Amino acid sequence: MAHWQMAKRILQYLKGTQKMRFTYKADNERKGFELHHYSDASWASCKDDNKSVTRGCSIACGSSINWICKKQTLVAQSSCQTEINGLMVVQSIIGKGTLM
Repeated sequence: MAHWQMAKRILQYLKGTQKMRFTYKADNERKGFELHHYSDASWASCKDDNKSVTRGCSIACGSSINWICKKQTLVAQSSCQTEINGLMVVQSIIGKGTLM
């Protein structure tokens, strides 16, 4: 399928679904709206350049609202540094309000 046809198909899909929404309601057991963020990083997981990979997700009221999987931009010297860099990557995504 040509790129133009695929782009047209995506736009038609978006036009047909623009009134659909996700609704998150507070659970009575949880007593309000809860938002949790999780992250993990694998140290030197890319064998080509020894860079680590960060993964993370955000969960609101028990449902995933975003996720990330991204190669870190620097080479970490330890697994602890990898985890800290991973936390900083996830925090920067949360701070920008970017949803993946």
